[in-house]
Amino acid sequence: ATYGGIDVLCNIAGVGGMSHVAEETRDRLDLMYDVNVAGPFSLIQAALPSLTERRGNVVNLASTAGIIGQAYCVAYCASKHAIVGMTKALAVELGRTGVRFNAVCPGGVNTGLIAAFLPPEGASGSLISRQFLNRDMQEPESVAAMVAYVGSDEAHYVNGAVLPIDAGTTTG
Repeated sequence: ATYGGIDVLCNIAGVGGMSHVAEETRDRLDLMYDVNVAGPFSLIQAALPSLTERRGNVVNLASTAGIIGQAYCVAYCASKHAIVGMTKALAVELGRTGVRFNAVCPGGVNTGLIAAFLPPEGASGSLISRQFLNRDMQEPESVAAMVAYVGSDEAHYVNGAVLPIDAGTTTG
């Protein structure tokens, strides 16, 4: 490696959207799995030799949708639950190698991706409002700060964690 190896791998790419389950397409489901699950899986496999050698760590960006169910987001929820499960499985399987695996799960973030999460026509307002606690969306910097901490040596004892950043949305 020209730059000396990989200490931290942050899987942050993501796609999503809302639709009625009856209107969801296999193509959109495949796209969400390709980007949200297969992409991180492939990058982890490719980086694992360097991560193991350097006792590095992986930070997967999941979502609150990987912790709770969200109306009109069945494909997105399935893909984000998959990344949470993959994170936990890797932490268990590879924990003794010194490589750490964690998932950061933000709620609504003020980025371009949020435009994909417009409720579909005829969506139940009460179902939509249950998913949010009447807070403004967070800025990307708050998520970046959590990712930076989890990826740092200060978090050396954090492994297999699923860390929501959601103003309490996932508290039940």
